[in-house]
Amino acid sequence: MLSEQLLGRLRGLGLGVQVQRGRHPVGPQQNPATVEEDLDPLEVRNLLALDPLAKTPHHLAFALDRTLSRLRTDHVDLYQLHNPPLSLLGDPATYEALDRLQEENKIRHYGVSVHEPLEAVLAIQTGKPTVLQLPFSIYRQEWIEEVFPMAARYRVGIIAREPLANGFLTGKYDEDATFVPGDIRHHWPRPMIRGQVRAASALKERFARPDRTLAQTALKFVLAFPEVSVTIPGAKTPAHAEENLAASEAPDLSQKEIATIRELHARDFDMGG
Repeated sequence: MLSEQLLGRLRGLGLGVQVQRGRHPVGPQQNPATVEEDLDPLEVRNLLALDPLAKTPHHLAFALDRTLSRLRTDHVDLYQLHNPPLSLLGDPATYEALDRLQEENKIRHYGVSVHEPLEAVLAIQTGKPTVLQLPFSIYRQEWIEEVFPMAARYRVGIIAREPLANGFLTGKYDEDATFVPGDIRHHWPRPMIRGQVRAASALKERFARPDRTLAQTALKFVLAFPEVSVTIPGAKTPAHAEENLAASEAPDLSQKEIATIRELHARDFDMGG
């Protein structure tokens, strides 16, 4: 959850920021009553994600009703299936259930949050979702060649999540970084952490500038692709939020810089040559 200090700072910035707090609990240990709090000052209907525990189309309506109750609203603008299994993703009954929710005016639009390109292609091919949410960053460029052109053809919007690669593209971690239990990075192999840190260090040296931090460079890369409508970087402190927001004013990456970053990714960020 965002801290009250950060929420207060975001409210005061006056930059059109919308704070999103409508996600369904992602584990049975979480208390739904604590997920939504202090809602009145915020517009929270813009992006919602269905919990990954939903295994059947029938559960969609049940989960949405619980979400609407917690949000104290009668509809949401965008409802997303969060990393659903392929069996749910490819089942026509899933989209029939979502279409019924649209007909009932409980959702305006719906989409799918995916993790791998195969899932994105399958979702697009159904012709149903209007939005895909996917992990796109300097470190995860596998969407560019197939998924992005396909999404453009089908007029499917892209929400890029994890643009800062779980924080590694901020440049704040060193090779000895450790993470507490419960953090997704806690179980990452040490060679993987070292590789991400070293790549971030090389990227920072090459592309960061006094008027554009590494994190802002990472956000600029993601937003350089016209298929991407919006990105959702994380922020744990007011300083993080302000740095992310300031990316809008930072210099864009040149086409040469974008091409170089893509080439480095293809070479697994071997910075030689």
